[in-house]
Amino acid sequence: MKKLLKYTFYSLLFLSVSSCSNSLLDKEPISNVSGQGYYKKPSDAQAGVNGIYNGLQSLFRQNFAYWGEGRADNIVTRHAGDPAALQQNTLTPVINSARWDNFYTVISRANYAIKYIPQAFGTEDSELKRQLLGQAHALRALAYFYLVRIWGQVPLVTEPYEGLDQDLFVKKNTEAEVLAKAEADLTFATENCASNYSGAGNRVLITKGAAYAFLTQLYMWQKSMHKQ
Repeated sequence: MKKLLKYTFYSLLFLSVSSCSNSLLDKEPISNVSGQGYYKKPSDAQAGVNGIYNGLQSLFRQNFAYWGEGRADNIVTRHAGDPAALQQNTLTPVINSARWDNFYTVISRANYAIKYIPQAFGTEDSELKRQLLGQAHALRALAYFYLVRIWGQVPLVTEPYEGLDQDLFVKKNTEAEVLAKAEADLTFATENCASNYSGAGNRVLITKGAAYAFLTQLYMWQKSMHKQ
């Protein structure tokens, strides 16, 4: 009898919960702040661009070597893992240097910054606003430039993901399409980045000269591709 009462109680409890309005479960996630809600003032815009640099630092911490000389026969190493796989041409989809998700973390942060930095400054025509936008465009271009050089055709995403109605399964674009966007971003950066920055920022932030250097490298890469 006790077991019967127990099962009856839990059955009624389950039915009562199941019959509640769907709105009980349809809640907005509270663990993340949307780009629209975050970019409210210039300091938020500065922090957003700093986040892109942070993503770039994590991206290239080791992979800078793997995607550079590590892919050639110019260096020899006794390290196991990725260096050995690159040297022996035994690449697999699961090694770190075969992953491109960190690239798209950088791109995603840049997309948010490019879209919402103007909102943080409002109608103010600010030099800082132009510099931050220039850096965000340059960092996105750098990520796409590396993606093309490593993998060739890759998905070109230029808008932040902000809703479930957006397509998560994006098709690949041609190398020419991706590089054309990178070129446009770098051209924008040459027009808006500062010539230099005061303090320690002068060593780490993308300047007008750095944007020109990356743009020159991109043109040289395109020229070499046409010769092949």
